Amino acid sequence: MKISPELFSLCETLAHIAKFPARNSPPLENTDWSRWITLAEKHRLAPLLGSRADEITGVPQEVRESLRIACHREGRLALLRAAELANVLRLVAPVAGCIVLKGAAVTPMLYRNFSERPMGDIDLLLSGDADLRLVDAALKNGGFLSRTYEDRKIKLDGHHHAAPLQEPYGLLAVELHTNFVTPPLPDGLMRELWDRRVVFRGQGPEMHVLDPAGMLIHHAIHALNDPLSSPLLRNLFETALLASRLTDGDATALRERCERWKIAAPVARALWLAHDLFGTPAVFGRPPRTYYEFWFPLCLEQTAARTTREKIIREIARRHLEMLGVGRDPRSAFQLAGAAAETIWCPLSTRLRRHDGPLHRITGCHVGLDGALLLYAQPTSEVHLLNPAAARVFLAADGKKTAAEIERAVAANGGPARRDTRTALRALFASGLLRG
Repeated sequence: MKISPELFSLCETLAHIAKFPARNSPPLENTDWSRWITLAEKHRLAPLLGSRADEITGVPQEVRESLRIACHREGRLALLRAAELANVLRLVAPVAGCIVLKGAAVTPMLYRNFSERPMGDIDLLLSGDADLRLVDAALKNGGFLSRTYEDRKIKLDGHHHAAPLQEPYGLLAVELHTNFVTPPLPDGLMRELWDRRVVFRGQGPEMHVLDPAGMLIHHAIHALNDPLSSPLLRNLFETALLASRLTDGDATALRERCERWKIAAPVARALWLAHDLFGTPAVFGRPPRTYYEFWFPLCLEQTAARTTREKIIREIARRHLEMLGVGRDPRSAFQLAGAAAETIWCPLSTRLRRHDGPLHRITGCHVGLDGALLLYAQPTSEVHLLNPAAARVFLAADGKKTAAEIERAVAANGGPARRDTRTALRALFASGLLRG
């Protein structure tokens, strides 16, 4: 895979921090350090690099200072996150067992402290829907609030986790899982992972986590589940760290489990991508090349889609990766052609048809600003500033009202003229901030 000098330098820096085997890479003379920092921030690696700034070689002093600032800024939130994790586990313990996943699990294992690894949510794996409902009720009794999908079913039909719960101050969300992905992994595999969970005692509270092979399975699958919007490089770096710590017995267990449950292909894909970037063990033979590999450079390198061409390519990538994520053939060119056709057709069809079903707003966090709304859209990691008319429409889209009902609700609350409300509806829907 061909990558830019900045991404190559960033990978070498991470490999040095992690003490991966040296690869005798040549020094880089044409690194754009501004883009280097932008890539580190995109993949949420700046706090880690800032914490280890004294260990990094070949990086200009002003870059080190920027990284240190990012680390100090993150450190203020780290103490709150660690305390909230302990609070969540305290609320959950009386009603059900749970396994801590993702950032809350790997931070005390792979990092020196919580400030090195930003995270916006706490992910818990539960043994089934019955426990999920008990834990959901316990957290709500403890002050947590539904962040999205108000008054809907606790668990969305067919999805691998429930609607997120937000702690009262908006710093963290909790996601309750019964599986890792949608479509779900086999029930037998999930039961096996649950039965093989282990107790981890480190910095922070005592908790149950997946065993080494199970944790690598989860992290490898999670790393490539949403490669365009997620911090892909950080997820692959953590996959590499976990792979580098496998014993021979863990590696054998990993291969046996993946082959028995027919998930070797996605796990191997992530491990080989981590190997290509960091030189860590791949465990499996290299899988056949697919369209996943076609999009990985874009997912790793693109920091913002500014031109129309870049936006179109990014949208084609998003749609194509969604198709592959639900089981479409990753080696078929027809899927790519279909994603391109959808990218062209959907904006046009938005103008041609009226959406008569209920509309709900995108998942994210928002703050009111004198009638306007500052919105962070979680699926795209983008920030939007909505004018007062758009803000009223956005807040009224609770998943139960149709477009016509939203218009009436906004008008009843002293909102703008119907024409302005309709304009805001079309703009929010076309930009993906409202969905039908």
